[in-house]
Amino acid sequence: MRYLITCLCILFSLNLLGQISITKSEMPSANDTIRISQARVIDVGTEIAKKGSNSWNFSDLTPTSQDLTSYKSSFQTPYAFYFFNKVGLKTADSLGIGIAQFKNLYTFYTSTNAVYKAEGLGYSYSGIPLAANYIDDDEIYNLPLNYEDSTTNTFDFKFALPIGNLFSVKQTGTRTNEVDGYGSITTPYKTYPNALRVKTTIKGLDSFITQFVSLGFPRNQVIYKWLSKGEKVPVLEIIGNEVGSRFTATQINFRDQYRKLSSSRFLKSNFSVNSTAGQVDVDTFSFTNLTTPIAGNSTWSISPNTFQFVNGSNANSGNPQVIFGKTGTYSVSLTSAIGPTSDDTTATDLITIGTNGQQDISASQGLFPNPNRGVFYLTNGLWTVLKVVGTNGQEVAFKQDGKKVDLKNISNGSYVVMMLNSAGHMKSGMIYINK
Repeated sequence: MRYLITCLCILFSLNLLGQISITKSEMPSANDTIRISQARVIDVGTEIAKKGSNSWNFSDLTPTSQDLTSYKSSFQTPYAFYFFNKVGLKTADSLGIGIAQFKNLYTFYTSTNAVYKAEGLGYSYSGIPLAANYIDDDEIYNLPLNYEDSTTNTFDFKFALPIGNLFSVKQTGTRTNEVDGYGSITTPYKTYPNALRVKTTIKGLDSFITQFVSLGFPRNQVIYKWLSKGEKVPVLEIIGNEVGSRFTATQINFRDQYRKLSSSRFLKSNFSVNSTAGQVDVDTFSFTNLTTPIAGNSTWSISPNTFQFVNGSNANSGNPQVIFGKTGTYSVSLTSAIGPTSDDTTATDLITIGTNGQQDISASQGLFPNPNRGVFYLTNGLWTVLKVVGTNGQEVAFKQDGKKVDLKNISNGSYVVMMLNSAGHMKSGMIYINK
């Protein structure tokens, strides 16, 4: 009997080791910025059916668009008076038209050791910051979350036009959370070895109320969410409808890294620059924001940081100007935002900077910059590189993409570059690699 009890205790302990507990530290906090990809909707029935101790594989999801989600302290918004020390998520820049137009909309959340909940909405009307609080807060999660937890909470929210009694929206219902699985989950981003799965069922009624009529629309929704330690949002979220035991997905989102994808929203970040090669402390590079449909608010980031904005421009200018202070290659990123909608793009190794001394022989030989760190450009697009030869007479490998020539895999030293143009003429020049 003692042996049996010991075995059962060991098995029970091993089972506990495979489970995690989601606490307040896994809830979003001020200044968290999280990248979310939207995936093409596929049949997820087989993976959804898995419960208990399991391994879920969603590595075949195809990301189609991407967004940034940014959380702010209420003190960084106009609504700190209404939501003191809360965390806000901007949900819309503007909503409605005419007399019923609202701007700068934020939803505010509270995290404690016992609950993560939505408390209300901040909005501006005719330039005045106002708020609409939940009559009954919407408890997103009761904390901590553990396997086999099951909770049901009610919510009640009313938003009314702040003039008379012309129009209001009321949302009431219940939110049920069932923690029905634990284990590992794989997405296109990475594998999370310890995750909890939460099935959320929302049963509610959305009512639109005027002086003359009240219309109610049922809102029934099922959301499967996988939460993991160290992540502030679900690493995977599948939204859909459930009829009987059959679940049909309508939207799939997952935590992700940067991918060169357009935003799921209407905003698409893009830019151009007047040149991709120049000299240290001499050439001024002018960037042009080409974000569509409009530029919005711009945030520029350049790496490494050995540069300076000039001519009165800065990191938030629409079309900044920059001078670079050291040789090397520079990557440039632009984040554009209109209200809650943002999109970003990054051009890796976009700009190459050479020295401004007499060693630079680009004017005479068409190779720039020179010396360089393994990447140089042909200043005349009519020429292509035929071969690169070391001082020992041996050819070395190179890659050419348009005017850009990549010699990153060779050692420091001097090399002869032999070039050919479309007319069949040849010329050569000396390049200096100094990494």
